[in-house]
Amino acid sequence: PAHWAADALARAFLMTDADSLFMLDDDMTFSSGDLERLREHVEGQQYDILSAFATRRQYPPRPITMRRLKYQPPQPMSLQGVHYAHVLEYRPEYRVFDADMTGLAFTLIRRHVFEAMIGEWGPAWTQFFPMVSQQSDDAQFCVQAKALGMRIGVCLDVSIGHIGKLIYGRPQLEGWLAEVSDALNAEIGGTDAPAAA
Repeated sequence: PAHWAADALARAFLMTDADSLFMLDDDMTFSSGDLERLREHVEGQQYDILSAFATRRQYPPRPITMRRLKYQPPQPMSLQGVHYAHVLEYRPEYRVFDADMTGLAFTLIRRHVFEAMIGEWGPAWTQFFPMVSQQSDDAQFCVQAKALGMRIGVCLDVSIGHIGKLIYGRPQLEGWLAEVSDALNAEIGGTDAPAAA
């Protein structure tokens, strides 16, 4: 399973003197300079976990980034009783934005994140990427990191594609948001509708 492989990578990484571990899913597309742009991003330096911007690989192409809801509905049915929602307030002028949870499909994780997670039995017995029922190992990793006070950022200056039936990414998200905006605008009479007397 993928979470066992991710744990093995984390343990091998901790045996080196490298400062960051780069996670990459096999269904992502990117350009040759994207990793360097992510690593050298000035605003991204303040984050403990920094992901490139990516969307789901199906329609609608929502960002694979989530935030904890301020209002928690009764009888939660989400991750360990906590509700999260996809970050949809995407704005092109953002450079890096904060998240509570992100897919690790194209992500740099700083060494101190793993060091803070090491359990009492040492790295060999630590589950950095535990699999929890109905949740991905990415999600659970982010929950653990946030509980330790780590900052998770998503860099809009590095946008990658996610391979599904098509390649989904930022352009498809912008198109979908424009469609939704146009539909909502038409439903309420448009922004140019005259004010009620």
